[in-house]
Amino acid sequence: MIPFEARCIASPNIMFLNVDNEAVLLNTETELYFGLDDIGTIFWDDLTNAPSIQTALERLASKFDGVDEATLRNDFIEFIDKMQQRGLITVEG
Repeated sequence: MIPFEARCIASPNIMFLNVDNEAVLLNTETELYFGLDDIGTIFWDDLTNAPSIQTALERLASKFDGVDEATLRNDFIEFIDKMQQRGLITVEG
């Protein structure tokens, strides 16, 4: 389970490039690229710049007004899990 009071930070070996509202992440250690669509890029920005996962989720809820809160929360948890599994973020706290 993800602790929502924790903070996520980009792994130190990740380079981030925003291109036309989408993003490319490069793991400089493994030399693997990961692409994010426009929604994934918004998730990444809020996740890696917020003081907590909960704050990031609240920011996303205000950006995606009208989206079912449970759906947004589940999608965000899935995104965090995928980023963690790929070594792109670490969860602190």
